Amino acid sequence: DDEDDYITSVNWGADGKHIAVGTNSAEVQIWDAAQCKKVRTLRGHAARVGAVSWNGSQLATGSRDNNIMIHDVRIREHCTSTLQVHQQE
Repeated sequence: DDEDDYITSVNWGADGKHIAVGTNSAEVQIWDAAQCKKVRTLRGHAARVGAVSWNGSQLATGSRDNNIMIHDVRIREHCTSTLQVHQQE
């Protein structure tokens, strides 16, 4: 494990079963809380993920790379859109 990697954002899914975790290494991890198991890793950001927010099966992530990504966690090609307009994470 990398000492420089750590959790930078967390948000529970509305189902109460899943947790989205943003990391300093630009990953977004989806965890099954009951099983204490990582079920998916979403990549696409180039810097720390400082914000994660659920809307059903959609997950918005904001990063220090100045991008906001919208992910549909039900599909393989999860990134459905990217917004490049914000100035902070």
